[in-house]
Amino acid sequence: MEFEAVTRFARTLRCYALAAITVCAVALFFATPSQAFATPEDFALLADTHLGQPYKPSYKETEHALNWAIKFDNLKAVCVAGDLTDRGASDSYDEWESLCSSILDGPVHIQALGDHDTGKNGEYLRHFPELTVARGYANFLKVNGGSTTSFTQFETANVITVGGVRANGYRIITKEMLEQLNSRLQVTAREGKMAIVVCHYPYDNSALNMRSKLMGILRSYPNVIYVSGHKHQYSSSKQCQVAKPDCTTTPFKRVGFSRDTKYSFRSIGVNACSAYRAGNGISYADSLTIKENGQITVQKWNLTKNLVEKKWVFEQAKSTVAVKSVPASKRYPRKNLLEYRITFSDGKAYGGVNSGETFLLKAGRTKKFSNIPAGVLVTVKQVSAPKGWSKAKSVRVEVGKKARTLTMKAKYKKPASSSSRRLRATSASGASI
Repeated sequence: MEFEAVTRFARTLRCYALAAITVCAVALFFATPSQAFATPEDFALLADTHLGQPYKPSYKETEHALNWAIKFDNLKAVCVAGDLTDRGASDSYDEWESLCSSILDGPVHIQALGDHDTGKNGEYLRHFPELTVARGYANFLKVNGGSTTSFTQFETANVITVGGVRANGYRIITKEMLEQLNSRLQVTAREGKMAIVVCHYPYDNSALNMRSKLMGILRSYPNVIYVSGHKHQYSSSKQCQVAKPDCTTTPFKRVGFSRDTKYSFRSIGVNACSAYRAGNGISYADSLTIKENGQITVQKWNLTKNLVEKKWVFEQAKSTVAVKSVPASKRYPRKNLLEYRITFSDGKAYGGVNSGETFLLKAGRTKKFSNIPAGVLVTVKQVSAPKGWSKAKSVRVEVGKKARTLTMKAKYKKPASSSSRRLRATSASGASI
């Protein structure tokens, strides 16, 4: 009987242990940060669809490309890097709108302005008087929300289109466009996202006016992907390359930015979607996938054969910010805790601390906050400290390529004892009589 009792006890103990392990596992699962299970976002990249071309209509190829795009489970947008139409005719834009409304259910379509989208500088006027630059431009504005450029925000990335056209049909980037691009890149960087800049012309195309200032802006922001078309065919070595333009200055300033910080950006040259305009009879597209952890995957698709020809994988730039409590005095209580409030411009949590929350740090110690996307603005402010401590100045810095340490300098002076205070008060009282 005694043996049976011991056996029953052992079985009961095992059951309780198993139940405890199960509860702990479930608790750990739900305690894991939700962002670890966040859904990645897919973007379909097209270029040079040339809808409305007279010799070999590309409607079917564009339709095929959109049907390819919607097969991605997490498709957020279809981005066209210019030359959406071949001549800027209104019926060509109508075709595009009709295709998007019938195929895309949820994902948005984003388009940059190309030279063909306004009649290729009036080249077709001689035979088609109705195809003026002004009409082509007006037709583009109708499908682009009334603006030459656009800014579309997603969870992992923001898509920014840039580029315009003069009245005579030539490409142009204006001062206002540069200011707009800079502000949109700043918003994107502060949110800790990737920036997808879509322009018809490649970054190294000499036809881009104000190119030096454009490159200066692109080089002064982190996590930029520059998507372009125009060339119709790209060699694999240049299709998804790290671009390091010669220009190293930016015409704009921003809070927390170190002017000696220069970034490279990733340039994606998208081959023509139109098989006729591609020259080799093959329709191409690219897919871009961005995960919450900052992993980016680019794939070059041969749409004619429905296969991936090449794949690139790279990471979003991130770094570490350390907060260091540095007393200016040599003698101070080692166990004193100083309270600081830290704010991340993307509103997320790092180092176990949510943005806007406070944390305690022993005098002379350092706390690190890792894996912060480059471009996020970090602000640290001292909230409270024990008696005898002065208040450190607030510090603000933009996360860059290298780890940064924010030094919170505070002085410590030992408070006078209660007996000393009473003695001084008595002396002062006697002196006043």
